[in-house]
Amino acid sequence: MDCSGSGSCFISLSNMQRSTSFQIRQKPSKPTTSIDLTNHLSVPGVLYQDESSSNYNGRLQAGDRRLANANDVDSASASASASASASASASASVSVSVSGDFNLDLQSLMASEISSVYPATLNPDRSGKTPNTSKFISEKTGNDKQFFIFTSAGKLVFSQSENESHAMGLTGIMHTVMNYFNINDNTVMKQFSTYDAKGVMTRFVFADRNHIKLMVRCSNNYETTAQLQQQLDLVYSYIISSVSQRNLNKFMTKRSNFDLQHYFTDLDQQMIKLLCDSLATQPRISWFSSSLQCLPMLPKKRNAINSVLSSTYLDFNISNYNGQILYTLVTSLDLKLISILRPSNHTLHTMDLQILFELVRFQLADLLLNKVLWFPICFPKFNDNGFLYALIKVLPNNTIIMVISSQKDVFNTINEFVDKIGAKMVENKHCDNLEFPLLDWHRKFPYINHFIYKLKRTVQIYTPSEPTNEMLQLYNHLKTICEDDQGRTLNKSSVTMLRWKSESFPGQLSGVYWVTEKFELYMLLNDINISNQSVLKTAKRLIQQMRDMESYLFISRGVTF
Repeated sequence: MDCSGSGSCFISLSNMQRSTSFQIRQKPSKPTTSIDLTNHLSVPGVLYQDESSSNYNGRLQAGDRRLANANDVDSASASASASASASASASASVSVSVSGDFNLDLQSLMASEISSVYPATLNPDRSGKTPNTSKFISEKTGNDKQFFIFTSAGKLVFSQSENESHAMGLTGIMHTVMNYFNINDNTVMKQFSTYDAKGVMTRFVFADRNHIKLMVRCSNNYETTAQLQQQLDLVYSYIISSVSQRNLNKFMTKRSNFDLQHYFTDLDQQMIKLLCDSLATQPRISWFSSSLQCLPMLPKKRNAINSVLSSTYLDFNISNYNGQILYTLVTSLDLKLISILRPSNHTLHTMDLQILFELVRFQLADLLLNKVLWFPICFPKFNDNGFLYALIKVLPNNTIIMVISSQKDVFNTINEFVDKIGAKMVENKHCDNLEFPLLDWHRKFPYINHFIYKLKRTVQIYTPSEPTNEMLQLYNHLKTICEDDQGRTLNKSSVTMLRWKSESFPGQLSGVYWVTEKFELYMLLNDINISNQSVLKTAKRLIQQMRDMESYLFISRGVTF
């Protein structure tokens, strides 16, 4: 840090690309300091600090990502083959189409014993090898899945491989394969498989996004091609959130060999790496279910927060310019949704919100220091050609508020709006101690080990605890039986039951996947001697319990304007 006698200081951050200096501006009435708070911006940023209070409020004043211009702003307001393992096998399975009516003839859902659910992963006539003997339930280390991103010219953008020369060589081969076989999103062929000397199958799954091509090398058998492609879409959506489709087209059209890898800042590269590492080793339940988690709350507490958002928004629009606020979201510190304020005719896509939540999670340490994030972001499913602007802040009641605006020069106005919301929440006793202590599920449902319930109407889920990787693998096993190769449910309403035996856990474990047009239920049951009929009765009781508690568990509409 170098400070001159005039009171100006410069901080050099060596890990930043093309943005190495940050100036601290000091004014007599409003001293300021600076720090980088965004993984998106590649231009200098300035933070403002109000010394009248003991808290630091940081404003990221840097305006645009590279080449994001005013036109961008205007346009923006805008699942399987599982391992046939010698140590983990499935039996007693059933997948039955049922009516949409919840009152079922349970006897019609009983299953016959079958010896194997999945065919052998090898063609014995071709390979003479034994099937893949990797454990179905195993600790994920990341070695069974790696992500690669490269341009249409074959230039490497990102790889999880530790050997860069190996990654570049593999990328070149995959690029040639994709061009030779014309693999793209409009063709039936979206993957191919290889086998090593031990007969272990490795799949290469592709996603072609015109200028950007993505690939995942996967040696596990519990994720389908459709699920892997969905993960590739999430990674690509993050890239667009940082660049925008318009800018990407501009770069790649002007120079087909444009080096996108060096375009990203170090922080962008870190975010892509964290996202791919999480997908490979510890995928989030929201990614698995393509939904969002809500914080369970008493309805009167959620209504109180909705009332604060609504009244503050109305006051804000009377005294300020109309149209500056597009969306306002309130979440818990672990990013479970509490409330949302949105236009009555618009809603944000689940994947857009997942990307926003990952960005906030990445910057959570700064937020907990009472700093404010202000950064541009492109929502690919909303409008992939331009940027919106997000202000993120932790409120006094330990919630996170996210305000999305279409205008980039309204930080002070949006920050004032957020402060008013925070003050009203402090005054309202119903806006504190928000999480509702739900009933003891193990006491009410002693057979159930874990479950996930998804309400399709709101694209939201509830689970009493975060599932382990092993649980997600079992849920994947259940789900893929009910889906085709494209990830579409085979029947509008169906129930699947499985029982597993494995060296990884003693005895047997039963699982149920129940899907209708209104809900999805994933359920694991403890090692007990219980009939199929009793399992289904337990599932039915659980679903009814979820219906009775919908107002506690989910956000039905939020606040609209």
